[in-house]
Amino acid sequence: MKLLHELKRKVTGMGPLRRAWFTTFNLDIEFFETFILPAVIGSESPRNRIEFEQLQQELTEKGTDVRVFCDPRFIDTNRIKRTCVPIHAIRPDRLSERFGERSLFHPKVIYLEDDNGRRMIGAGSANLTLSGWGRNLEAFVFREVESLANYREIRTFFNGLWDAAGIEDDVGKLRARRKAAKSNEKWRFVHSLQDQSFAAQLLGGAEVSDIVVWSPYLPHVEGQFTGAVRRHPALRGVALA
Repeated sequence: MKLLHELKRKVTGMGPLRRAWFTTFNLDIEFFETFILPAVIGSESPRNRIEFEQLQQELTEKGTDVRVFCDPRFIDTNRIKRTCVPIHAIRPDRLSERFGERSLFHPKVIYLEDDNGRRMIGAGSANLTLSGWGRNLEAFVFREVESLANYREIRTFFNGLWDAAGIEDDVGKLRARRKAAKSNEKWRFVHSLQDQSFAAQLLGGAEVSDIVVWSPYLPHVEGQFTGAVRRHPALRGVALA
């Protein structure tokens, strides 16, 4: 699993982890606890009940805040949970008035933070499932967070999830920062809780004439979707095929 190998490589390059937060659409908790959780805390994958108990003890001793945010309607309920890692149910209509009951919680994001203040963000298309990490053709990228602008957007995103999940312990939220290693970076963390749309941020000021998207999913009413895209101010002059 290339993505798992890359996660291990990123974790190894950081200090002891303070936070390891994951978001997903579909969730296979057995897969997460068997492969991803051990990678986060530098342990071997458990093979039996005793080793799962040892994994939980190691997680407790290290004090790493590991948690998962997911859409509760798409959890594989046939899988058995064996650790105390918190699983937070996110309903999009609790995040923003722009979302409704039929909206889906769909981001796949990984946030890593170590005791030295080093931060890493990962984003892509892979769900926390065996298919997402080991079978499908997925895209995923990791970036070190060094600018205040990107940290602020990451903080806004995860603190929004924190509130939507009804987590009462506000101490665990990401805190405001005044300084950062860099004033800006060549990438931006963009999410659906921002006031400006993704299209406007992606194409604002850019000279493009074509957009190509490969996706196994299509909107329920495709005509309405393509019509909305064509009418979007940031996409004027862009051809859809």
